[in-house]
Amino acid sequence: MLHHTPDCEAAVKALDKYLKPGGLLVVWLYSGYNKWYRFSDFWRRYTHKMKPQTLHGILKVAVPFFYNLNQGLQRVPLLGRPAAGLVHHVFPVNRQKDPEARMLDTFDWYSPKYQSKHTYEQVFKWYEAMGMEDMRVGEISIAVRGRKPAKG
Repeated sequence: MLHHTPDCEAAVKALDKYLKPGGLLVVWLYSGYNKWYRFSDFWRRYTHKMKPQTLHGILKVAVPFFYNLNQGLQRVPLLGRPAAGLVHHVFPVNRQKDPEARMLDTFDWYSPKYQSKHTYEQVFKWYEAMGMEDMRVGEISIAVRGRKPAKG
């Protein structure tokens, strides 16, 4: 949820005071490397102002529609995959197989006022500024782990 705060860097750095010496700080943030979901930023200018019930009602129709459109277009020879990519780029919805997870994740993209995206380089700089050590990239993009130095 840190990427849904007005200043993700400040939010991450604020966690330092809660870490014991030798403690781990592991964060997962939206990736700044993926350009395909940038259109969600455009739509969020409007959707974050909606009542949650209104947005949920719209997404109950839009998410299955765009998901199924994507699945159908991908089966069309030659132009199907590029067309599906274009539709997904302009109207991004989550592509998980589970319909409930797909709906909830898409709602998470469009309902918050803030949604920042980050790179490993950014987060490593934040961790370095906090004095973290033993920093590592996690298994999913973008996850970073660091350890607060033990006193000594």
